[in-house]
Amino acid sequence: MKKAAALLLCAVLLTGAVSCGPGGPSSSPESQQTTVTPTTVNLIDADITAYLTAAEASEVLGVTMTADAPLEYGTQLRMSDERGAVTLDLALREGTEEDLLAIAAGWEDAPNLGRTARWDPEGGELLIDCGDGHLLSIVLTLPDTQAKNALVYSRELADKILSRLL
Repeated sequence: MKKAAALLLCAVLLTGAVSCGPGGPSSSPESQQTTVTPTTVNLIDADITAYLTAAEASEVLGVTMTADAPLEYGTQLRMSDERGAVTLDLALREGTEEDLLAIAAGWEDAPNLGRTARWDPEGGELLIDCGDGHLLSIVLTLPDTQAKNALVYSRELADKILSRLL
């Protein structure tokens, strides 16, 4: 539930980006008003399983993972083990380094992944700017006994996805 909330928070923060309406400086007060319209950072239209299969996730995580149905709002996918102790949420969405830095302010740097990457040790989320106009989010939930390995596993999963994405 915490991970779903983290993904929802990311989506909300990403949708907070704004763009200014048309128009430029003018001497009339009416034309000096700027219309601000919220823009949506869209999830990309792609099959996430083309970038990471349940078998590959199983190999990295050391447990048998199965892919649940993709979430209804795009290329987000949840994988879990038979006991539900390990869950993996993946999402690809349109976004830039600026978006990533706004979402992940205060998170730890995760160097050598994509253009920029940040790690949230409390939420178990790795957020990566792929450098091609896309952000990759990996949220991994592990039992407490394995939690210290979450970043290592997330990086391995990210390497597999990025090698196919870029």
